[in-house]
Amino acid sequence: MNYKTNISFGDTVRIISTDLTKKFNINDKIGQVYGETIPSITNVKVIGNNNDDFAFNIQIDDCNEYWISPDLLEFINHTSGTEINIGSYSATRTVSGEWKENRKKWWKFWAK
Repeated sequence: MNYKTNISFGDTVRIISTDLTKKFNINDKIGQVYGETIPSITNVKVIGNNNDDFAFNIQIDDCNEYWISPDLLEFINHTSGTEINIGSYSATRTVSGEWKENRKKWWKFWAK
């Protein structure tokens, strides 16, 4: 993807207040990035400028999800402490934005 942003999966963002975001009643709301897409391929409806053909999926606390163009998002932090689990892989987000793999201690091999 050609779009350059400091925002990535798992980050906490604020939706910038514009006439468009006010129309959807999402202005100044805080949410977490749950995904990203190329709208021309996935055909999702995007709020905002779609010239870069890139959008983030933002989960807002009221359990609503929106596909939003990056120009309407303000980075807040990397949401340190967020955990992901994919199959047997588990990782936790650090303050710097890296994902640190969670590994069991060898003497706890029986633990789930």
